[in-house]
Amino acid sequence: MLAKIHVRFRRDVESPENAHTMQMLRNYPAIVSVDKGKYFEITLDEMTYRVAYRQVRNMCESLLANPIYEEYSFQLEKNRGNNIKMRKPSPWFYFNKGKWKTQREVVEK
Repeated sequence: MLAKIHVRFRRDVESPENAHTMQMLRNYPAIVSVDKGKYFEITLDEMTYRVAYRQVRNMCESLLANPIYEEYSFQLEKNRGNNIKMRKPSPWFYFNKGKWKTQREVVEK
């Protein structure tokens, strides 16, 4: 099973990295905002969906994301291409395999 994890700053937190990146991209008038983050792909042994979900959620909460100023989302894939969606899609865009994607799954607390 493959876990695809996105970690980014919460919307209510002003990130100096995002502000600096936005300032560097000021010559591109089409850009409205910038969100920088981290992306992880973790391969897990074969297990049930519930066990994988709990393990990935625990990893995110304890190690990969700082809950004070970061939020995370993840997707679980089983056997390449058989996606298991988490909850609701987020409007956060990311570039994957030559295409812009908008389906990032948000795990709400």
